[in-house]
Amino acid sequence: GWLENVLETPLPCTVDSAAIAGMIDLLRTQGSFALSLRYAVCLTLSNSKVETDPAVPYPTHAEYEEIAKIFESSLQDVLNASNNNSNDDDNGMITLEDISSNSDRRAWLVSIIVERLR
Repeated sequence: GWLENVLETPLPCTVDSAAIAGMIDLLRTQGSFALSLRYAVCLTLSNSKVETDPAVPYPTHAEYEEIAKIFESSLQDVLNASNNNSNDDDNGMITLEDISSNSDRRAWLVSIIVERLR
């Protein structure tokens, strides 16, 4: 089924609790760009559909990991560039919180990622 396709793992049995555990695996993304990408592709894009047999196959975990490297390197580059030119904090260091709470920094990060994904 759909969940088995997106998780690349067969359900161990057909009970509801196995499917619920699989959905938790899909929803739990904190700290992982690859898992966040999988969540976005499967559930949040305007063309995301719960389909057992999609016209285009879902990416594999290895493919999500490869794409995630672009996100990770872009974030690191923004942190490095910001910290080389920053007087924002007492210690002059920009944090992930600083990026997430500042729309200009988020837009900068997004623009870098979009350019690298082209």
